[in-house]
Amino acid sequence: MTRSGDVVRPGVLELRIHGVSNTPPYCMLDVQPDEVRRVGGDDLASFWTVKADVAAELTADQRGYTPPGIRREAYSWGALARTTSGGVLPVYRKLLAIVIRAAWCLVLPYGLTNLAYWARDLGASPRRVFQSAAAVRLVGLALTLLFVSTVVTVCSDLIALQYLHSGIGRLPTQIGVVAEWTPARRLAASMLVPVIAVALLWSVAWRSRSRYDVDTSAQDARVAADTPVVRRNGFWNNTAHATETALIHAGASVAAVVAMTALFVPPDGQPPARWSWATAAVAGAAILGAVVRLIRTSANAADVPVKPASAVHWTTWVVLGVSGAAFVAHALLLALGPGSGVPNGQSAARLEGLIAIPATLLVLLLVPALAFAARGKKPLRAWGGRAVGVFLLLALGTAMLLSNLVVVGVGNWLNGTSGAADLVASGPVRTAETIHVPEFFAWFGVGLVVSGALVLASVPVFATAAVRWAAALPSARPAPAPGTVTDPSTAPARLLATAAHRAEPLVGILAVLTLVSLLPCLLFAGWQIIPWVGDPIAPQALTDLGVLPATVLVVALAGALILRPDGARPLGIVWDLLCIVPRAAHPFGPPSYSERAVPELVTRCESWLSVPGRKVVLSAHSIGSVLAAAVILDPRSAALIKRGALLTYGSQLRAYFGRIFPELFGPDVLATVPARAARLFGADEFRDDTSGGRPAARRQTLVGLLRAGTGETRWINLWRETDYLGFPAYSRAANYIDVTADEIDRSGYLPTVASHSGYVRTPQYREALDELVRRIGT
Repeated sequence: MTRSGDVVRPGVLELRIHGVSNTPPYCMLDVQPDEVRRVGGDDLASFWTVKADVAAELTADQRGYTPPGIRREAYSWGALARTTSGGVLPVYRKLLAIVIRAAWCLVLPYGLTNLAYWARDLGASPRRVFQSAAAVRLVGLALTLLFVSTVVTVCSDLIALQYLHSGIGRLPTQIGVVAEWTPARRLAASMLVPVIAVALLWSVAWRSRSRYDVDTSAQDARVAADTPVVRRNGFWNNTAHATETALIHAGASVAAVVAMTALFVPPDGQPPARWSWATAAVAGAAILGAVVRLIRTSANAADVPVKPASAVHWTTWVVLGVSGAAFVAHALLLALGPGSGVPNGQSAARLEGLIAIPATLLVLLLVPALAFAARGKKPLRAWGGRAVGVFLLLALGTAMLLSNLVVVGVGNWLNGTSGAADLVASGPVRTAETIHVPEFFAWFGVGLVVSGALVLASVPVFATAAVRWAAALPSARPAPAPGTVTDPSTAPARLLATAAHRAEPLVGILAVLTLVSLLPCLLFAGWQIIPWVGDPIAPQALTDLGVLPATVLVVALAGALILRPDGARPLGIVWDLLCIVPRAAHPFGPPSYSERAVPELVTRCESWLSVPGRKVVLSAHSIGSVLAAAVILDPRSAALIKRGALLTYGSQLRAYFGRIFPELFGPDVLATVPARAARLFGADEFRDDTSGGRPAARRQTLVGLLRAGTGETRWINLWRETDYLGFPAYSRAANYIDVTADEIDRSGYLPTVASHSGYVRTPQYREALDELVRRIGT
């Protein structure tokens, strides 16, 4: 604290960073909405503080009071993860918001692929790190091609060739002109739709990179190999690599459209044009070139100890150029070449063998997912070291679910009054009354039914376990710390918390159920890839039941998209988790808010500390603690590690992020006791999580950095047993970092049970803040 005349100038910056749920700035500062002002940033990420006149009137016994000598700011980053900017006329805003939210659902599998990428063993040999990076990136490319095959199935097969064979039906009258064209020309026009869809994904990704990627630092290959990954220069700068991989995905997608539509067979069983095989071969060569180039670019990232390239390689432009040339040639030949004038016949034209495309992609996606899932026997890593396989299974399951919703949903709508079973009935490809969806998608619905039955069968087991938890919980938990405010009324909150803490094994069960849902599709894929085995025949009742879940999910998803506030993304908390790591595996995945938040926080802290004698306390809640740790670990935070401190509360650093991403936030990076997984059954889910010795606080670790200068660890973490999403940051045993906070909030008119929020109102928070300021010293 410094004085200038009679004015007391704060010497400590208390910078609060919110966690999940996108806490508004006024809530972080514990005042009213009209009592804060923005001091920096924009609509996506910004810094806020309490208005000077309001702060002057607050007393020590009121919420939001700031002690003398402290400047309190709140950093709001939630809009980076949860909203999409508007900028359109109000009359179109609601419809556009629904479309945008639907688009965010489509990129959910790509976000899960990015999580799988960073969950790899980055401490292995450089060759193994490179190989695993290439494998996950190839999975990302296969997911893009699965998306393309879905759009081709709907636009080219269901609509252009089947539905328009007998008129426009339910489609807008403007489509009538296209319906009068020949099948080949309708197919040529439909080829534009998947290309436009991929272009939209590309444009969204490019726009988000231009607004999120603010880090300009470059990786230094000389220190990359012997430095924790998150401390490497350029870790949050992924612009160059994302640009090249986006071009590779775009080129492969355009080539895939050519290869799929080259399967065109004219009406009434006429032979296909000979030139189609030539364009298909060129497209196949372009896809192979994209695969090779994607493997080569896997060395260009911060996690692989090789200096990344600064420009797009010329071979990537060749792949894109060949794909584009093949697309133009194929479309022109369909529209103007030999056979383009063949009119509609008694039977509709078709894409012969199109069903084998998603079936083959499913097999190619499952192989690496199961291979990574088989690498277990590592109890100190998430899911026993199977995190990559778990995320890839969830990504594949989500992608299949979305494809199933789109194909079956559109097919059901076009089918009109016909029953659901008619969508996949055997017989002619097209009649005047009914169109047929590839049976591959209905088999996924059958798998959903089986998974749903397993879930219902397990409900009594978990209900019985919950009753036992409630009875044994008081004796299973350790005694609260002296001076901590507890109350018998906290028992329900503790029970809820102990159930929520089992998220890791529950997500593992979800991955298993996803595999079960995919097994019928996998069997069907085998029948398609091995033609001499014959086609599977599903009972009609089972097919009906398999289509039903897709219809229900379509209605549920539509309701979620329509009822969400304008600009807000569906499944908000999911985006908070997906977007924490850089977008490295899939260029069309959701943007990482950390790529902007971390550099901005580093800049703010270093700017404040540029004045001698000033101090910074990063006050981070929940997932904000991950951002705060990344800020301290950033190599540019030279002043912060000398005159800064860390105060976390409701944190998942050790319990979740340290296990899922051990090379980013694990024990060797934080210098904390390794965490063990929560037990699925048993009253005390963390009964075995007190073992493990005290790790060495090396200079490059978080604890080591926060000991620089004073020798005292400038990190305190608050947690409570009623917090369903907060855990100890160092160990569940008594230690010098973790402090138990009150479970009853008595700062309001009536006392309430505190859970994941309200830490800043506890006396432990105020004491921790004072203690950290003291530890920083002068």
